[in-house]
Amino acid sequence: MKKFASFILLFWILAVLLGLIFGLHGNGIDLNAILATPSAQHWFGADDLGRDILARILKGVQVSFVVAVFVTLITMTVGVFIGLLAGFNPDEIIYTPNCVSIEEISQAVELGVKINIDNLSILEQFGHLYPHYPVCIRINPHIMAGGNSKISVGHIDSKFGISFHQTPHVHRIVKAHDMIVEGIH
Repeated sequence: MKKFASFILLFWILAVLLGLIFGLHGNGIDLNAILATPSAQHWFGADDLGRDILARILKGVQVSFVVAVFVTLITMTVGVFIGLLAGFNPDEIIYTPNCVSIEEISQAVELGVKINIDNLSILEQFGHLYPHYPVCIRINPHIMAGGNSKISVGHIDSKFGISFHQTPHVHRIVKAHDMIVEGIH
């Protein structure tokens, strides 16, 4: 996990540095470069407005990482603490992390809140670290029900929840770590 985190950090630093070194801002329009193929001036070519594709990718990486870090910090540091400050007991708060590290989940465990896990990798790590801490598991039923298709979280392409087709893996992990499953979400 630390190697992966180091790789991500290195990738982000590289994206920032390349943007600074080459002065890439992603929105500069060059009418002479519309749909340009890759060249020394536009390494990945240019789009239909003449914007440098590499610059747009690097800018997107920069923005994505800033947003990801900010959202991750907000979910734990603000979300759970607001609940505690509002007077809820830790066992009345259910923390449903999505795309966060096991370290952040560990902070929630230290606070005593309920944990709802929605992917096999984190479930495996959690079981290894906290085999006797009660956990809830978020299952994706692959059912498109109600609402708007753009915001539904139960369909097969959703990033939320462990696919119900993976329940044998869930059972294996739970059994291997002697985990306490307290609920299904």
